[in-house]
Amino acid sequence: MAGNFFQQAFEKTKNFANQAVDGTKTAAQKSKIKSRINGERGNIEKQYTEIGRYYYNVHKDEPAEEVAAYFEKVKISLENIAAAEKELHAIEEQEAKAAANRQAGTHNGAPVQQPMQGGPIQPGYGMPMQGGPVQPGYGMPVQGEPIQPGYGMPMQQPMQGGPVQPGYGMPVQGEPIQPGYGMPMQQPMQG
Repeated sequence: MAGNFFQQAFEKTKNFANQAVDGTKTAAQKSKIKSRINGERGNIEKQYTEIGRYYYNVHKDEPAEEVAAYFEKVKISLENIAAAEKELHAIEEQEAKAAANRQAGTHNGAPVQQPMQGGPIQPGYGMPMQGGPVQPGYGMPVQGEPIQPGYGMPMQQPMQGGPVQPGYGMPVQGEPIQPGYGMPMQQPMQG
């Protein structure tokens, strides 16, 4: 009896495995057939597109009444594309002009001003300035009131030469600044 039990279990397992293999083969065959069908449908869509393009080009000046609304939609889309391409071309021309100016060392035809020597860093621009604060809106040094760091606007109270408050770019009294970061250092710089 025990041998019969194992024989039946083996046969059931074998049948199950064969059914699984058959099911996998069937699924693969179905998938291949469906793929061929979808490929042919795609080919038909391409042909319809070509027929439509041909029909449109032949009849665009005098479309049949049944398709006139579609022709109008195509016309509007073509006009929108032309306008967008014109806009894109203008931007590309501006980019090319800016690249040429950078290479020539000019900006809008005017020579680019070289960084000034000495003085503190111009707030918001990273350029050294000589003496005075930044002229609001221009980033150019002027004589007069000190500038609120990061804004280029005059402050109510002059700055008092301390390091920058971390994360704000505002001067504070106390610790020296870590070069290039505007953050207080753990140890003062030597030399």
